[in-house]
Amino acid sequence: MEYLIYNEKAFKLYLFPFLLLTQTEVAHAQANYLKITNYKVYYGWATHYPQDWMIIRQFENEGKNYFLLVNPQTLETRIDEPSFYKVKPLTLSEARDFFRNSPYIKAIKKAERHSVNTQDAGIENGMPKQTGISLTADLCPSHRPLDKRIFTEIISEFQKVEYPVPVALSVSGIWMKQHQQDLEWLKKCMRSIK
Repeated sequence: MEYLIYNEKAFKLYLFPFLLLTQTEVAHAQANYLKITNYKVYYGWATHYPQDWMIIRQFENEGKNYFLLVNPQTLETRIDEPSFYKVKPLTLSEARDFFRNSPYIKAIKKAERHSVNTQDAGIENGMPKQTGISLTADLCPSHRPLDKRIFTEIISEFQKVEYPVPVALSVSGIWMKQHQQDLEWLKKCMRSIK
């Protein structure tokens, strides 16, 4: 019985610090970054023995500096303060060379080999310089066809009061690949209202 009481006391003695530490970790893991400023692409090497991290972004939140880090072996990401690490700033090519044998860089290279350049491949037309209302729409990947009726009605009604029609579309490369007939129809509409 004495042994059981001793173990209960020892258990309670060690339970409190354990709970305190785990709750601190949970609070840290759920940190809210609601006032982010100076967000920028930043590459480098950060180490906190025994783990090396690749720095991929840097930002400030409420006056503190932070890094967005990726573990190049496991692809785990984290946000942490630079003061916890030994840091060496690198260019993108230096960082890729430094971590060249890691699963992270190998995954990036594999994705690059299989990607098609679809960024900035869409219809480009600047916004008019005049003030007024402009309608914007995003054409994101979807299995549904473009609802042409919406566009024909918008164009028809706006042309009565404003020319050119103040519509701006953001079109993803994936949408363009999956909706080539709709894309051609939009191009035809653009040519007809110029």
